[in-house]
Amino acid sequence: AALLAVLGGAFIVFLLPARYRSALIYNPLVRHAVPLYRSLRKFPDIVFAPYFFRKTKLPEYRLTISPEDISLLNSRLPSEPFAGLLLDENRVEVNAMFAADNFAADAKVRYRGLRDNHWNAKQKSFSVAFSSEEPFRGMKRLNLVIPYDRQYVVELLQMYRAKKFGIPAPDIWFSRLTLNGQ
Repeated sequence: AALLAVLGGAFIVFLLPARYRSALIYNPLVRHAVPLYRSLRKFPDIVFAPYFFRKTKLPEYRLTISPEDISLLNSRLPSEPFAGLLLDENRVEVNAMFAADNFAADAKVRYRGLRDNHWNAKQKSFSVAFSSEEPFRGMKRLNLVIPYDRQYVVELLQMYRAKKFGIPAPDIWFSRLTLNGQ
């Protein structure tokens, strides 16, 4: 089923003529299947399943957001799955508690990203803002981006290359995020 969903998505994007593609994309039934498609196209990640049972050295960050605030974040998302963009006027920040190894502070959290791949599947991208009195590792804002959007290690390799050539590059690292205990 996962292979069929991925192949069907590739067929829609690459092989259909544009006039049929747009009619299919705006079909309500297809719109409701988009989150499922996005989750299923990550099915090849099953080869990494053994790592769920191994101890990791990745830093773990914990976000706690009330269910009401999560509902508020979700209510401001665009309803158009392909054409909808999360523009500044729809972005809303909610109160949350952020915790790391030896750090805990109140923070403001919002969805990060312009397109729906950042919030339309199980993994989501967040932007966490800290108060200037309690920055996290000297940062006033931390962007937690889904690895798929950053092409996993490709962007890390590009940052490494940039630093080798003396070009300023932002710090980027992998971490694990737990939202409300999950």
